[in-house]
Parts: sequence; C-alpha cells; structure tokens
Amino acid sequence: MTTVDSVEFIALTGTSLSSTIVTQILIAADRDLDVMVQKLGSPSISASTLYDAALLFAKAQLVDRYRLDGTFDVSTIDYSHKGSSESIITGYRAEAKAMLQAEARNTITWIQKANR
Repeated sequence: MTTVDSVEFIALTGTSLSSTIVTQILIAADRDLDVMVQKLGSPSISASTLYDAALLFAKAQLVDRYRLDGTFDVSTIDYSHKGSSESIITGYRAEAKAMLQAEARNTITWIQKANR
C-alpha cells in the first residue's frame, strides 16, 4: 500500500498510464518520502503533510516518466510552469522537501519548548 492511492492519483493527474505503472510511480515516490524523512531525523510529521509531500514526489516521478518515454507535455499535468521537464521535477521535489522541513522544524521546536 502506498501513501497516495493509485485511483486517486490517476484522478488528480489525469494520467492515462496503466495502474501497474502508476503503482510503481507511487512506490518510488514513497521511497523518496522515506529518504527525506530519514534525513530529517525521522521527526513526527502529520499524515496530511506526508500525503501532500508524497503526492508532490509522485508528480515529479510522473513528469520524469513522461520525459523518459518522450511523451512529456506540460498540459498533461496540473502545473502551470512553462519550463523544461527538469525544472518542473525540481520544483515538485523542492516543494515536497520544503513542506517536510517546515513541519519537522515546527515539531522539533514544539518538543524543545515542551521539555523546558
């Protein structure tokens, strides 16, 4: 089971890729999420933030998949950026990382204040 449901991801992105491919994209996105959370020291992060970050990582994986198979078209994703696929991938990943870092920072600050 992945953080983001494959049926929901297909509905949100409009991708026509098979559910098998979408599931693999979501598994890769979860690996990205796990790596980032571990780099942050495995802080307590809300389920909604984990979901939002996983969705962004999955969108980055989707754009990368389209780039690799030559079908990349900015109109196939929910993103208004007019740049290259690499800049869109970087943007999604950076947004996910920033979201996780912000919540981790808030969690650590709250714990430090509670332990005083």
